[in-house]
Amino acid sequence: MIDSFFVAGLPAPQGSKFAAVRGDRAYVVDVNVKKLKAWRSLVTSNARELVEPGGEDLPAAVLLVFTLPRPKYHYGTGRNAGTLKERYEELQMTNKPDIDKLARAVLDGLTDAGNVFRDDSQVNKLVAIKTYGETPGCLIEIERGTT
Repeated sequence: MIDSFFVAGLPAPQGSKFAAVRGDRAYVVDVNVKKLKAWRSLVTSNARELVEPGGEDLPAAVLLVFTLPRPKYHYGTGRNAGTLKERYEELQMTNKPDIDKLARAVLDGLTDAGNVFRDDSQVNKLVAIKTYGETPGCLIEIERGTT
């Protein structure tokens, strides 16, 4: 059985950290923690609502297609404002955020849902794609019971 759903919102990466010191204590702080918490919460709530329960102990294959907005410099200015420049039409996304950090945030959000899998270590196949598009978010397809 394959569960498929789209989470609308700006995908946030997980895993960028920096060290901070306060007094005599050292801390590790996540970068963009507010954006990450909001994104993971969206993933978790969508998964709880849209994924059929059952199979939480099975291995899983996951497809993630991240859609991110284009940078402003991809578009013209003045009378060409809003028009995509020709040289950027076929451009593949090769800039930040890192695809593995985007995937980590989604997989942890799916784990938090409780009805997809117990732990993301059960994912035995992962395909992640990042692309430009009009509606930011992530298409998530989960097939449980794969080998």
